Amino acid sequence: MQQQIGRYQILETVAVGSQGSVYQAYDSDTGQVVALKVLLSNHTQNPTYVERFTREGTMIASLDHPNIVKIFEVGNDGDTHFMSFEYLPESLDNIIKASSPMIVNSVVQFGQQICAGLELAHNNEIIHRDIKPQNILIGSEGQAKIVDFGIAHADRMSGITEAGAILGTPHYMSPEQALGKPADHRSDIYALGCLLYQMITGVLPFDDEDPMKVIRMQVDEQPVKLKKLRNDIPKKLISIIEKAMGKELAIRYQKISDLSSDLNKLEQTLPSPQFTNPNITTQEQPYNQTQQSQQGKFRPSESWLDEWSQAWERTHKNNIAKITAILSILGGLGYILVQFGYLSIITDAIKKLF
Repeated sequence: MQQQIGRYQILETVAVGSQGSVYQAYDSDTGQVVALKVLLSNHTQNPTYVERFTREGTMIASLDHPNIVKIFEVGNDGDTHFMSFEYLPESLDNIIKASSPMIVNSVVQFGQQICAGLELAHNNEIIHRDIKPQNILIGSEGQAKIVDFGIAHADRMSGITEAGAILGTPHYMSPEQALGKPADHRSDIYALGCLLYQMITGVLPFDDEDPMKVIRMQVDEQPVKLKKLRNDIPKKLISIIEKAMGKELAIRYQKISDLSSDLNKLEQTLPSPQFTNPNITTQEQPYNQTQQSQQGKFRPSESWLDEWSQAWERTHKNNIAKITAILSILGGLGYILVQFGYLSIITDAIKKLF
């Protein structure tokens, strides 16, 4: 890999995908570290891939939203086509792995923020089609930011998308995508439903080592009921996730704004979580929402850190209780031995033996 692309100095490889590679790079013009997505060289001779890659960048660059990763530049250096965007090393995938299952408040707030970003995209006739935890990056203030619209589809791009192609990630793929049918904005809603399911339970709704089996599950099977996996999930959240994951388009949420509205209503009924750090506060409400009082709120990025301490307490609470009980009993026995003179008798006996 070349070490310099345009004004960008390559620092290290972040990820390699089927369409392109992502690098951490230094922008010599601005002096900041950015992420640089580069179209794979074997695609650069294909006008369709080049046009799709360029349109992805220009589409997303037009979406100015705190819950969508900001695109800085879309361009090329000779035959090398690239786009630069915010470098955010943390992802929702890492958070899920570190604090699974997540507390209800965190799930709801991340869900709201992803909805906010998708709503702007959908209003601009852009469908992501690959919503998954790896494509949700986390900003410095803890906000979710959608990235990688690499297989995004816009109505004005319909001629560039291959008909009948199965695009997406099996674990979050809507039934219509799995069947190779045209996908609309409701496919993003289904994927977000799968993501909410995973965040709240710690497991995928459908999973198998064989990706084709997972695809068939998305079409033919129902996931394990949420209540069987976790008994403290609010009924309203269960209803939201089940509706988002509706197999039939007609019973699924028809608009991402409807899903967002239900999550907002649910949040108003949730008690504030308890934290070891009382100074944790939330960021401002995302895009186009009225600013509300921040007292008692929290940043999603820090809420999962608190979950670690909660998980530790749950794991070790019984052991601590047992140790405390044993120490209390030993202390009581020692007191009895001293009070009734048995301790000196035992000490003398030991001295005689040795």
